[in-house]
Amino acid sequence: MPKPYQLDTATGQRRFSQAAAGYDSVAVLQDLVRTELLDRLEVVQLQPSVVLDLGCGTGKGTAALLERYAPPQPLKERAKALLGLGPKPPQARVIGIDSAPGMLAAATPQVRANPLGELLAADACALPYAAAHADLVFASLLLPWIADPDALFAEVRRVLRPGGLFAFATLGPDTLHELRAASKAVDDTPRVLEFTDMPELARGLQQAGFADPVLDRDQHRLTYSGTAALFADLRALGATNRRKDRAAHLTGRARIDALSDAYEIHRDASGRLPVTCEVIYGHAWVPTGDAIRGKRGGNANVAEVVVPLSSLRRRP
Repeated sequence: MPKPYQLDTATGQRRFSQAAAGYDSVAVLQDLVRTELLDRLEVVQLQPSVVLDLGCGTGKGTAALLERYAPPQPLKERAKALLGLGPKPPQARVIGIDSAPGMLAAATPQVRANPLGELLAADACALPYAAAHADLVFASLLLPWIADPDALFAEVRRVLRPGGLFAFATLGPDTLHELRAASKAVDDTPRVLEFTDMPELARGLQQAGFADPVLDRDQHRLTYSGTAALFADLRALGATNRRKDRAAHLTGRARIDALSDAYEIHRDASGRLPVTCEVIYGHAWVPTGDAIRGKRGGNANVAEVVVPLSSLRRRP
């Protein structure tokens, strides 16, 4: 019987901390996904008082959420609001949460520049908050580093108030399929993380007690000159193998060369090696409340999926 899927969280925290200083210089996909997830909040009529940014990394998402929900106000506008002569400006507390100390250190300057910005070192699956503490939980590409998504969903559901929103982006099972195939051609050593598909994510959200979950996905294709450049980027992102069932020894040169050779069958007509990234976006609401559910317009390149589960289909 295969062992349950587990991740080495201590190693993960250490590698993300080590990668923090140069992370933003190579986080191309991460920037794209975070921006798209933030854009999707535009269609949601929600004015939160507390926002949690789980897996905040270097704080770019936290800073963007502060700009949206707690923008700095000119003195004149603040005075008008205090005197009741103008609208009250949005003043949400936005808390960036990460388990990697190095990431939090990198996030400090831009987050602490806003007096309503906070940073917290914590496990996303065991948050130090009472139930119904927040109105919005934002998590961009955190889930791939969570071995048990159900545990995260249950914790997010616990800390959200009625009418609160969980907005997230994660990676789907087609991600890194070229690297997974090349690795299997070499030996049985697991080298690629497992990624949860849309039906399983929807099941977990429903089981945790969320209502109206909407999931859709998009695909991105990065290209590299060779596997050495790909592996260098993964190391710079701290996105190396965290599986507990990974090989206990360093991968030898012979296996690395064999893996590179096996990857060559994917080289495209322009001479580049492709890396597929399947990105799944989701939002789900806590039942009850007056928040208005927003949906994006049609897009021929995006498969939008709305529960019930019988409606969930993966595109071939």
